Amino acid sequence: MAVFLLMLVGINAPADYQPIALTELFGGSELIVLGTIEGVGDDSFTLRATKVYAGSIGDAPVEVGKYADWTGGRRWSAYRAGQTVLLFLRKPAANEKAAGDYWRIRGFGDEGEMPIDGGAIFPHGLNLEGFRRQIFKVDGGELYGYRFDLDTFTSALKGYLRCFGSPQQAAAKGIEEPARECTDRELASYRARSALHRYLASSRSGDTEGDE
Repeated sequence: MAVFLLMLVGINAPADYQPIALTELFGGSELIVLGTIEGVGDDSFTLRATKVYAGSIGDAPVEVGKYADWTGGRRWSAYRAGQTVLLFLRKPAANEKAAGDYWRIRGFGDEGEMPIDGGAIFPHGLNLEGFRRQIFKVDGGELYGYRFDLDTFTSALKGYLRCFGSPQQAAAKGIEEPARECTDRELASYRARSALHRYLASSRSGDTEGDE
């Protein structure tokens, strides 16, 4: 029973909620940033960015609202300085109650916050058809999700953004996914990189099945 409950962690949500697709995280986030947490407050944490894949920030650390655990989802472990994460972020809506104007992690299941540990990244709270989802011990905690080599995952992310356009422009226009901007040859080269690359290309191009 304990294992079963762990498997549900991070993917349960309100009855009308569907996890964000990976393509939507990639193509519809205002800011995508990789970095290390350097400070933790009551409602937010600060991230020192090492890579920015979409959007722009200054030299100051990025301040992000914490993901709040609830009955349908929890973070893999408590926030602490030194954790390395890849974040898919949005700005809060005008009518959203917030303690500050922090960036917000996307997804009720914490889909937009992916831990990095031991050279691997662990997406969770979403469904990647054709990939094995299992329980991993990560960064002093546990999550139910997927494991990818970090270089492979970031290659897929960067290539996706090059091929399918600017997430900032798409978000500004209210478009769920930006238009394709790469040639057939470039897309074929992208697809050949890995199973994850093929999954993303097929999801986006309509060859096969593939916010809060």
